[in-house]
Amino acid sequence: MSLSWSWYRNLRKLKYIDNFHQFDLHFKRHCKEGKLPNYVVVEQRYFGIKAIPGNDDHPSHDVSDVVYDEHGGFYDHVPTPHVGIPNPDGLVGPPPYNFQFDRLGVRVPAILVSPWIERGTGKY
Repeated sequence: MSLSWSWYRNLRKLKYIDNFHQFDLHFKRHCKEGKLPNYVVVEQRYFGIKAIPGNDDHPSHDVSDVVYDEHGGFYDHVPTPHVGIPNPDGLVGPPPYNFQFDRLGVRVPAILVSPWIERGTGKY
């Protein structure tokens, strides 16, 4: 299903202004108070100031502050293991590379949110 441009354009109408909140000021409080809606989108801060740096993944911001399900090809301080990794199904890629599928993928950070996760076990 694709969303039309008019759907996005409608979000910018003044009547929706109360649906947008400053993350640094409101998100933790809304979580503690149980006031989050059923669907929440957290948008990165693309432009930083000295007191509050940007937290998106664009230079010169620190990518360690960004967590999402997309590796993006960023440098990882831990090398991906590539020795002694078995090919799971014996398939080999086509020539000229003949990739053996014997490497692990990049590490992808994630945030787990669930009522079954014990309080205080994660980092916010």
